[in-house]
Amino acid sequence: MSFKTKRFQVVELQIPAGVTGNNQQTYFQNQPQLQSIAGDRRVYIKKVETFTNENLIGSPLSNGFAMATAADLINGVLVISIQGENSVNMIPMAKLSDTISNSGTTTPFNYDPFLLKNQYKVDWSKSYIQTITAPAVVPFTYVLGIHYDYEPDYQDCTPDEIEEFLAYAASVPNYPLSFKK
Repeated sequence: MSFKTKRFQVVELQIPAGVTGNNQQTYFQNQPQLQSIAGDRRVYIKKVETFTNENLIGSPLSNGFAMATAADLINGVLVISIQGENSVNMIPMAKLSDTISNSGTTTPFNYDPFLLKNQYKVDWSKSYIQTITAPAVVPFTYVLGIHYDYEPDYQDCTPDEIEEFLAYAASVPNYPLSFKK
């Protein structure tokens, strides 16, 4: 399945040396560029993907942290808080890997991307990755690719939802709509 992205942001979650137990949750820091703020613009999260040390040599956001390995992917689940509810709950990190590694050896790969349906009220500071068992090597970093846009996927909206969005966008000065000049 192909997927076209309009905007992309890398997000990093560092698993610190203190994570030594089972089912430990490590929370994301706030991601202001991916946060919908009332009165500004809605940020619709379209797709989340993850990378391992077979896809990237290191994190483009920080130095000194090892990248997650294939074993780290299968040892983690992602929880995304939307409007204060864990709406996207315990998605296996391996399900989010859709980049084939050059070595083709260990990194999980999914042909079907994990897509979200018009989610724009993500609270990143309440979202986290939970490691199922104590990681073998800490610290390390999970690197996620977040695909987003300022518009919903219209094909997934009801006519009322489209009307509501267009009314909202019209009320915000200089709202960046793709069909507006």
